[in-house]
Amino acid sequence: MKKLLRCPATWVGGTVFFLSMVFGVAETLPHPDPMYLYDYAMNLGVSGFFLPVATVLPICFVRRELTGGSAWQFPLLHTAPLRYTGGGLVAACLSGAIVSLIGFAAFFLFAVLTSREPLRLDTMQKWCIDLDFCPFWMKTPSLFFVFSLVILIVRSMMFPAIAYAVSAYSSNQYLCAASPFVLFMLMVYGAQRLGGEVNALFYYFDPSQLSCNGYCGMTTDGGMVFLFTYVGIVVILCGLLFWSKVSRRLRYG
Repeated sequence: MKKLLRCPATWVGGTVFFLSMVFGVAETLPHPDPMYLYDYAMNLGVSGFFLPVATVLPICFVRRELTGGSAWQFPLLHTAPLRYTGGGLVAACLSGAIVSLIGFAAFFLFAVLTSREPLRLDTMQKWCIDLDFCPFWMKTPSLFFVFSLVILIVRSMMFPAIAYAVSAYSSNQYLCAASPFVLFMLMVYGAQRLGGEVNALFYYFDPSQLSCNGYCGMTTDGGMVFLFTYVGIVVILCGLLFWSKVSRRLRYG
């Protein structure tokens, strides 16, 4: 974890995510509500597509250093495979969360500094107040801020977990970095290609629909439960894949 916090890839990832949000809201600036701009960037801008790219940079950078020579076997030989896997998986997930927090904090500050009016957080509340399909947390500015941040952090943990699992099977860190984005795009394309009731069934299993506001997968209060379940399953599956590979490598050399 110390390596992830100190490595430049963490700050590069946060900067990339921040710049993607700024680019996504350029046409709406200036605006007094930072959360409206954030919501716009994640859903109508390009930031949702940059999230699986920016959040995997730290874990890919550290995994490249750890597997770059024969010394990578030293910590593995002195640590149980399950503990080694769990520690790396937690670090990967936390690194993704840190990258998203850096980008979010920088964007929030940028939105406040560029606004020509006093700060406010009620745009989404005014939009949702009379809409039955909006969850309760979208109708309260403070809750909208907190829940949006929680959703962003949870989503950010999923992509580095995927890259972490791939790194056990390939030493090519370009492949590890690209795999979450490729899987993300395949899921988006697959959900769009399905039609009718089948599309409605798989709509919620498209990661792009785990939005950072109240749309799509988050349109009901139960959407938060789905989010944690969905991401939890992905993270656990990635951990099992990594552990399986590491265990076989120790057993057979």
